[in-house]
Amino acid sequence: MTPLDRIRIMQQGRPDFSVGPKLQTTWGFREGAVFAAEGLSATVMMASAAAHWLPGMIGAEAVMVLVVVLLFSHLGNPTAAWRAIVNFRRSWISRGTTMIGGFVGLGALAILFELGFPAPAGAVSLVFALQAVTAAFIIFYPGFAMAASAGIPFWTTGSLPILSALGGLSSGTLAALALAPFGLSLPAELYVVENVALVLLAASAAAVLAQLSAALKAGAGARLSARLMIEREKLWFWTLAIAVGLILPAFCIGLGWLGFAGLFIAALARLVGDIALRYAILKVGTYESLL
Repeated sequence: MTPLDRIRIMQQGRPDFSVGPKLQTTWGFREGAVFAAEGLSATVMMASAAAHWLPGMIGAEAVMVLVVVLLFSHLGNPTAAWRAIVNFRRSWISRGTTMIGGFVGLGALAILFELGFPAPAGAVSLVFALQAVTAAFIIFYPGFAMAASAGIPFWTTGSLPILSALGGLSSGTLAALALAPFGLSLPAELYVVENVALVLLAASAAAVLAQLSAALKAGAGARLSARLMIEREKLWFWTLAIAVGLILPAFCIGLGWLGFAGLFIAALARLVGDIALRYAILKVGTYESLL
């Protein structure tokens, strides 16, 4: 039995009046998958819109609509979901809901313009610029939304917004590489975009290390979350997030494995790893002990 096994950790939602650390259970796999899909969709939409590639725009829009459906399904009363936007000034959840809704609307306009619907002068450029703003917000905001939970110190270390953005950008960049054979025009030569993807993977690994390092130097709750991530969540963290999500894509790109088939494997592995990492971070979120 390790020292970690001797720590009594309570579960949120289970009646228990003992004093000690408590794992949150409100956010789980669905939220982790939604956060990953948001970043992927926002990045692919911008790449496709810049290249005027309609299939990619439609696909990214469909994924973001699915994200909205999943977000609404989490609410106790989905019919009142519109009220989530009323606290934009104070709530990151409200800001995220508003921005995602705006991104979907702008995406629909961009698709209509690409299909040939008449657009006023400058409208296409304006829509693209607004899409870029909302996309940038979307890739960062999951980290800010989690950091707003002040009672869970592992989420307030300051690196989560950066980790979130790197996850979305790396997943989206690898998806763009995988979609290139199907018609998506890359903004640079293939090897240049591959090098950008490798840099993003390396930066993601550094952000994970920074997150764990900061937590291990913080208070008891943050340290416990970091230890749970490293010692207990071996499948989600070490196998899926690190080995599958970071190492495998880097090898596929760096060694040129299987050509474009290797790029497809790298893109799929990166998405799996991004979901796994976000879920692991959510799963080990621990409320600080009151005493």
